[in-house]
Amino acid sequence: MHLLPEPKRITTREGSFPLTGETRIFLPPKLERPEWLAVEKLRRECRAVTGAVPTLDRLGQREGWDPPAVYLAIEEKAGADECDRQGYDVDIRPGAVRLNGYSAEGLLNGIRTLCQIVRSSGAELPCCTIEDQPDFAVRGFYHDVSRGKVPHLETLLWLVDYLAEWKINQFQLYIEHPFMFRFDPEIAQNPDGLTPDEMLAIQEHCRDHRIDFVPSLQSFGHMAGVLSLPQYKHLADVELEKPWKDLTWRERMVGATIDMNNPEALELLERMHDHFLPLFDSHLANVCADETYALGKGKNKELAEKEGTGRLYLRHIGYLNDLVGKYGKRMMFWGDIIKKYPDLIPEIPREAILMNWGYTRDTDCESTKLFVDTGLDVYVCPGTNGWNQLLNGFNTAEMNILDYAAAGKKYGAVGLLNTDWGDCGHYNLLGGSLHGIALGGAAAWKADGPAGDAFDSAWEWHMFRTEGDMMTALRKACHLADFHPTWTGFYLPITDQQVTEKVSEKEALETIASSRKAVEVIEGMIKAGRGPRWILEELLHSCRMMELLGERVQLVRGLAAAGGRSDEELGRELRAFADKLEELHSAYEELWRARNKESELGDIRDTVQRVATEAREAAG
Repeated sequence: MHLLPEPKRITTREGSFPLTGETRIFLPPKLERPEWLAVEKLRRECRAVTGAVPTLDRLGQREGWDPPAVYLAIEEKAGADECDRQGYDVDIRPGAVRLNGYSAEGLLNGIRTLCQIVRSSGAELPCCTIEDQPDFAVRGFYHDVSRGKVPHLETLLWLVDYLAEWKINQFQLYIEHPFMFRFDPEIAQNPDGLTPDEMLAIQEHCRDHRIDFVPSLQSFGHMAGVLSLPQYKHLADVELEKPWKDLTWRERMVGATIDMNNPEALELLERMHDHFLPLFDSHLANVCADETYALGKGKNKELAEKEGTGRLYLRHIGYLNDLVGKYGKRMMFWGDIIKKYPDLIPEIPREAILMNWGYTRDTDCESTKLFVDTGLDVYVCPGTNGWNQLLNGFNTAEMNILDYAAAGKKYGAVGLLNTDWGDCGHYNLLGGSLHGIALGGAAAWKADGPAGDAFDSAWEWHMFRTEGDMMTALRKACHLADFHPTWTGFYLPITDQQVTEKVSEKEALETIASSRKAVEVIEGMIKAGRGPRWILEELLHSCRMMELLGERVQLVRGLAAAGGRSDEELGRELRAFADKLEELHSAYEELWRARNKESELGDIRDTVQRVATEAREAAG
């Protein structure tokens, strides 16, 4: 039935329940808005397969189950933990469908499964019983909006709907600076920062889906967007020498670490949080605090030598814990820095939530045990492997997500927060991450659920009504992205031999061939009207850029072989490469603007133009 996430236990039987124009859906009393909206979606799914909308009703006190109908109920389990409470059971028989949630949220999850059964099976629902509950109470998604690309509000609302489809119940936006703080809108660096009005709209939409919209505000490292401004640059441990617009992507990424020992710097953090945290109803607050590269290397060098860098880090974590606590919120923070000081882990505030992250094939997922054993609540945090890429590395992402889900379940992590970053200008497109987002939701629900071809077929069917041919092609086309940062490799200088040292001629030719095959498959799906066109167009662009990357590798190799000698054929190929790149970038800008604000698109345009110019100069 293509169910995602896959239920824990499902038993099929002979027979079916027919949906007809006479079907009634009996509702439980006091149905809350998220469940009501889910029921309305269920009715739309029924109408799509029968042409008729089921009638809504409620049972009277003197009535029992009276088939044929769909009966919805909420019956709490005694002694249920949080995962149990999110569970449900379904019993489909020829005469009736009975869905019982173990809480309102459990009923909501069950309705989502019933929607997928209707979508998959049509007007004849196969008889079966389902008993289901998640492995992780928290199943989250974390989206970068700080590395150059700020989505339109409509894009973020669509994304919330998409998360709900896969039973994801937490959503965070990574904010370094692109938020319009009332006390100083200049912090956002351009007018396209997210506004309080937009945050409140996202929160309201999340509430309709029982998704916890958690504030996430960088409060230690990665603060170049704030600390590059003239009025705040003196508040960095090591001051930046250039304004934001003059910093390279790498310099922006490494950024600046706030001077945690400066009262004026702490006052700035307090003002930022005071304008940010009250917008959110969540009881959580993510202060980030990762990759504090400059901590103790500038103004606090002597203090770090005296007390130790780990002790300085822990002091600021304690300060941030108290800061968000004033707003009634529980602190979350990334665990990469404190992992370097295992003797200090027991001193982390016990109420804090630690997020253990890593994104490679060989990530130390087992370190989850280190944190859990100290009594901390822990989230495991894999990623979609889209950042620094032209096309997501689907195979590496899958391995990373499944490994972290397994380790989190084994050692007792309370949540799985799947991440989607946008390093170096955020070239990667949302369409490429949707597969990984859904896989993260599925693995958080059932850590040993389907993967590979089985997952691909189910996801692709729900998205495009196809059976996995596209993902088979994409998994081959993304081979280089599974092992190399294809976007950063693409914009290296045309004479830089790094790319040819890392990518063999065979790999380059295979990338060209596999990308062309993927383009052919996706173009066929677009022509046939399969699924949301914008997703296919974004994937199509990514595959065309992968093909162009393969060609570029060959051109760099050809230039090195020519050794400065004249080569007319190579010159024609270089000029053709530049023309094709500019044509593709023109289409890319349309894709960007359709889903995102202008943000820092100009930085990518300048980079692409430099690559094209270098190719033409080399041709000359």
